[in-house]
Amino acid sequence: MSRVEPGENQLVRFILRDAGPLKTQRLKRVVFEGIPPKNRLEPGRASVAVNIRQNLPVILHPKGLPMNREPWKGLVWSMANGELTVRNDTPYVVRMGQEIQLLPMMASAKVPAAYVLPGASHVLTVPDAARSATSVRLYPATVYGFAVDAYDAPLATDAP
Repeated sequence: MSRVEPGENQLVRFILRDAGPLKTQRLKRVVFEGIPPKNRLEPGRASVAVNIRQNLPVILHPKGLPMNREPWKGLVWSMANGELTVRNDTPYVVRMGQEIQLLPMMASAKVPAAYVLPGASHVLTVPDAARSATSVRLYPATVYGFAVDAYDAPLATDAP
């Protein structure tokens, strides 16, 4: 913990301690929380203090892994027994909106997180009317969290 006074800067360096070199991207969180400024007011005067807290997602990118500007295209979507499965077999973290649509009936479903980590999968129960869907519309985001155009991914109807 340290205090950075107004007008001052501080460089922060993060070191990942891991058994070996990274092979896939990792999603971590960095939290910065403000410390109230030193009270420089005269005794007996009223003041209002506001603390600011930032909770920032950070994606660690392994050295040597090529950049992928559209990692959501590597997600595998499948439907089996009324359950929708999304699987990420790529080494990239995929950020996206939690709301997805099953096409062509435009039925909505919600993934449990705004990202799919490398090697992870999510299973969602879908409404009966959406079991004949042929594709999934998702709303991806860049690694910096900026929304991009919707993407329609093909939907396999075999067991994952």
